[in-house]
This record gives sequence, structure tokens and C-alpha cells, in this order.
Amino acid sequence: MERHAVTVYPLLNIKFVDGSMMAVSSLNEARIALEGQWPNKEEPKFKDAARLVSGAVEGSCKPGAAFAAFKAAARQQGLIQAVGLNARKPDRPRRRAATRAPVTKTRADQE
Repeated sequence: MERHAVTVYPLLNIKFVDGSMMAVSSLNEARIALEGQWPNKEEPKFKDAARLVSGAVEGSCKPGAAFAAFKAAARQQGLIQAVGLNARKPDRPRRRAATRAPVTKTRADQE
């Protein structure tokens, strides 16, 4: 039996329309994720991703191009969730920028 090397890509956390999540870092995982609930499977980027991922799994398309197409489709439809240092923890609110009182110039300042 012939073994094929599996390329591992940077991890993408995908959150589907139904709220379920999936970690995707390979073409096989991308293929499975494309079967999940997406906002619009008729979008051209989704269709391109599905075609390219399928082709890459079969060996007729460059794997890097297929994964990039998957990532572009997921990003376009808002499915990619932040991971690691970029993720905001639910119990830690974002810092707000310090607000300053508006600066008003007096007539003496303008002269």
C-alpha cells in the first residue's frame, strides 16, 4: 500500500452556522469542513474551494492553492475564529482607548 505525505497547514478554527466548531489544518479536514453548514454554498469562492480541495485530494491540483482557496472562502463568509494570542477571552473585555476631553482653543491661543 502506497503512503502519501500529509501537509499540515496553519490551524484555522472554523465556526459553522449551527454554532459547531472544527479545527482545520489539512486538506482532508478542509474537505470535511466544506460539507458543514456554511452561510452560502453558492458563493463563487466556496465553489472554487470545493473544486480545488477535491482536486488536491485526488492529486490533480496543488495542495497549497487548494488550502488557500478554502481559507479565502471561510474568511469571506466569516467562519474563521481567532486562535492563540489573537483570541479574546470571553471573561476579559477588550481594553478601551483612554478618552480625553476635547481641546478647545481660546482666542489668546490662536494669536
